[in-house]
Order: sequence, then structure tokens, then C-alpha cells
Amino acid sequence: MPCGPRTNLYRSAAFLIDTNVVRGNTLTGRDWRGREIQFSWWHRVEGSPGVVQREPFAFSSLREGAIDFNVYPDYGPCRIDKVHEQGRSNG
Repeated sequence: MPCGPRTNLYRSAAFLIDTNVVRGNTLTGRDWRGREIQFSWWHRVEGSPGVVQREPFAFSSLREGAIDFNVYPDYGPCRIDKVHEQGRSNG
């Protein structure tokens, strides 16, 4: 089956890329809106093929050498081809 712009897989891939490509200032750690730069770590959920868990973290944690990999309740596990349905983080 082709992976065209109307497929869930295509939409999810576009969402993953768009979510982690952030325009901002790495010196201040702020995005173009003045908010703290946020990224998301996506990891597979053990024992659930095709399911991932989103874990947001701040850019500043990279500079400090301590990434905050806490699981936030806002993002539950979901199928990899449905991540685009979870929406953006508010960070």
C-alpha cells in the first residue's frame, strides 16, 4: 500500500518531524515565541509492537546534561501511525 499524504503513516511521520524541528535561539533556549524550547523523545512500549510513548523534554536539559525523561500523563501510549492524533505539547 502506498504511503501518500492522506495515510495515517504519512501524517504521523510529518507530525514527528514537525514536532521536533523547532525554530529558536540555542543561546537563550527559547523558541520564536519566547517559550522554552521543547522536544519529544519517542520510545517503543515494551511488549506492544507498533506502540510508542511520547516523553517531552526541555532543550535546556541537554545543556545541563540531565534530560528529564519523566513520563507525563498528557501523553499516553499510542500506535506509531496515530501519533498525529495526540496533538502538540503546550511547551
